[in-house]
Amino acid sequence: MTTGGVRLGSGVDARRAQVLLDDLRNHLEDGERVVLVVRAERLRLSLSQLAVTNRRILGLAAGRLRRGGPVRQAELSRVVEADIRKVGFASPNTLIARLDDGSEVDFGDISPADQNDLVLSTLQEQRRALPPPPAPAATSPEPPTAGTPVAPGRPVAPQTLPHAVQPAPTRKPAGWGDDIPTSSKVKLPPDPEALQSLGRNHSLATALADLVDNSVDAGASQVVIRFVRRLGALRTLCVADNGRGITPDMIDTAMTIGGRREYGPRDLGHFGLGLKAASLSQARRLTVLSRAQGHAPVGRSWTPDDGRNGFLVDVVPEEFAERELASEPGPSSSGHGTIVRWDHVTGFPATSDPRRVEEFLSTAVSEVARHLGLVFHRLLEAGRIDIQIEVADVGDDAPAARFEVNSLNPFGYRRSGSRRYPMDLKVDVDRFHLTFRCHIWPGGSNMPEFRLSDSPANHQGLYIYRRDRLIQAGGEWGGITTVDKKLQLARVEVDFDDEAAHLLRMNPEKSRAVFGPEFTHLAEAARADDGTSFVAYLEDVRLATRRAGRRNTERRQEMIPPGEGLPDSVREIVEDETDPREQSDSVRILWKTFAADDSRLFEVDRDQETLWLNDRYHAADGNEQVLKTALYLLTEELFQGERIGPRARERMALWQAALTAAAGCKVAREPAAKREAHTPENAQRTAHTDAALGNTLGTGGECSPTVGGTTG
Repeated sequence: MTTGGVRLGSGVDARRAQVLLDDLRNHLEDGERVVLVVRAERLRLSLSQLAVTNRRILGLAAGRLRRGGPVRQAELSRVVEADIRKVGFASPNTLIARLDDGSEVDFGDISPADQNDLVLSTLQEQRRALPPPPAPAATSPEPPTAGTPVAPGRPVAPQTLPHAVQPAPTRKPAGWGDDIPTSSKVKLPPDPEALQSLGRNHSLATALADLVDNSVDAGASQVVIRFVRRLGALRTLCVADNGRGITPDMIDTAMTIGGRREYGPRDLGHFGLGLKAASLSQARRLTVLSRAQGHAPVGRSWTPDDGRNGFLVDVVPEEFAERELASEPGPSSSGHGTIVRWDHVTGFPATSDPRRVEEFLSTAVSEVARHLGLVFHRLLEAGRIDIQIEVADVGDDAPAARFEVNSLNPFGYRRSGSRRYPMDLKVDVDRFHLTFRCHIWPGGSNMPEFRLSDSPANHQGLYIYRRDRLIQAGGEWGGITTVDKKLQLARVEVDFDDEAAHLLRMNPEKSRAVFGPEFTHLAEAARADDGTSFVAYLEDVRLATRRAGRRNTERRQEMIPPGEGLPDSVREIVEDETDPREQSDSVRILWKTFAADDSRLFEVDRDQETLWLNDRYHAADGNEQVLKTALYLLTEELFQGERIGPRARERMALWQAALTAAAGCKVAREPAAKREAHTPENAQRTAHTDAALGNTLGTGGECSPTVGGTTG
C-alpha cells in the first residue's frame, strides 16, 4: 500500500501515515524525500514508526514529531550493514544499523511481514542509489620543521601529534572584550497588541476552569458562574466566589501580566497569567471586584484594545464595588469574596434571537459543566468546592435558572474490567517517587464517565493531576506507546508536583502536559509489587478488549456480579461469561447465625444486597463454596428490580423448603461429635441444630417426607 508515493508497511493506517508525513516534512533536508514508513515499536526508546528516506533511517514517535523531531537517526552513507536480529534484551525482530565507526543504532521491532521484502530491500535500494563519495583531495607535504635534516629528493612526512594531545586554538576574535560597556537604559514596554495572542489556546470551558483555580486557591467553598442576558441578548459573564478576596495593596499585582504572588504548597496557580490570559482570551473587557476580610472593597477594569498607550487599568469606585459584592450571596454572607466580570464576550452570539441564544446556552452550559466536573472531580467529590452555573435575565424578577456541576470521574466505573486492577506501578529516582495507577474499564460501558465528550478511544492514556486538579484527560501516552483502539479501556492516573518539572510540565492554559525525555524511561522501569510492568499492563488491556469484543457479539445474560463470599476463580468466571447489570454493585454471600427457632437455609437481604446463609448448615467437608455458588446462581435474580414479585416469592419458598430439608438431612446423618469438631461455636450450635431438626426431620435420624415449618 502507498500514500503520496510512499510505501506503507503492514498495520500502517494511510490517514495516520499522511499526518505523520506532514509533520515529518519539517525535519527533512533539502532534496530529501520519504520512501517508506513501517511500524517499529520499542517502549524504552519511545519508538512507534520507522521511516526510510533517500538519505537517512529515522526512528519516530508520532506524538513527538511536532515537538522535537525524530527519536533517532542514521545517515545511509554511514550504514555499513543493516540487519534484523536480537541484541541484548531486545526481541529477535530488531532492526540494527551498524555504522562505519563500529557503533550500532537500534531502530525497534519490525513486523516479520515487513522485514525482508520491504525494510531490508528498501534500505539496500537506497544505499545503492547514493552518489559515490568524493575522491580525497591531494595533500601537499608540509615544509620541514626547523632543525630537521632532509634527504635530497625525498618528501617530508607530515609531523602530527596524537589526536588527544593536539593543541586547541586559543585566539580571540579581534576587538573581543569580556565586558560589554553600557551608557544608559531605555524602557521598552510590550506592544498592547501582543495581548491578542495571550491565552489563544483557551476555550470558554478551559478559561473558566482557570478562574475556578483562583477561587480554589483563595479558599472558596462556593463558585457561581453566571451568564447574564439583557433584552434577549447575552451581555456579560460573571464568576463570583466567597474566597478570601484581594487586599487593596495586591489588586494591581493581580491585574499585572505575569504578576506573581507567593504560592502555597497546595495552590493551583503557577504562571501568574491565569486571570488575565483566561479573561482576555474570551472578552474585550475584564473587571475584578473584591473585598478581603477587614478591608475596603476594591475594583479594577481593563480594556486592552481601547487604543490608549501603555497598559492602563481603570480604577473602579469603591461604592460600585461595594454594591456589586453586596448583591452576590457568597461575598455578601461571608463578608469577603471576588467577582470577575467579562464584558463584550467574543464567543457570545451577536443576536437577540431567542432560538439561537437558547441553542448557544444549552451547548455552552453543558460543555462548561462537563469540563469543570471532569477537571475538578476530585475536589467536588471531597466537598472542597461547590460550583453552580446560572442563566439570569436583567430586569426579570423570575429566579435564575441554576445548574449544578457534578463530578465526572474518568475512573468512576462500578467494577474493574480486570480483577487485578487498578494496580500501582511505582518507580523512584533522585529521591522522587512517581506512581502510575493503572486502570482497565469494563468493555461496552455507556457510562458518561467512560464516554466523556466523544469516543472512548480518544480518552485512553495518561490522566495527569497536579494537586488534585486534572491537567490532561488522556488522549496520549507521553511516548510510552501510541494511541490504539485496542487500548481504549486503558487509563492511567499520574500525580505530579513542581518538583517533577524535569519529567513533565503543564502548558499555560493548564489543559495539556508536556513530557520530558526521561518520563518514558521511568514508565518502563516502573513495577507493581508483584512485578507487573507497563508492557504487561498494556497486554492485559488488549486481552480485556478482546474479551469485551467477544461479549458484544453474543447475546449474553445480564447478572448482578457476585461479591464477597465467593472465591476469585468463581467470580472471574461469572464476570467473563455474563454482562453486569447497570446501576448494580454486587451480591455478597455470607454466613450468619439465625435465630434458634429459624431453620431456613438462606435469607435474601435486598437492603444490604446480601444472601445470608444459616450458619447451622455450615459445611465442614470443603463443599461450602459449591453450596454458596449454587445459591448465588439460583437467587441472583431476586436482587434485581424494585421488589420481589408474587411468582418469584413462590419459587423462593419452594427453593427454601426443598434445600432446607436437604441440608437438614445431611446434618441429621452427621454424628454430633463430628459436627462439634467442625464448627466454631461447638456446643451451642449443636444444641440449636438438634432442637431445630424437629421441624424438618422424622424420628430415628431419617428425613421426613414433609417439610413443615419452613417459610419463604
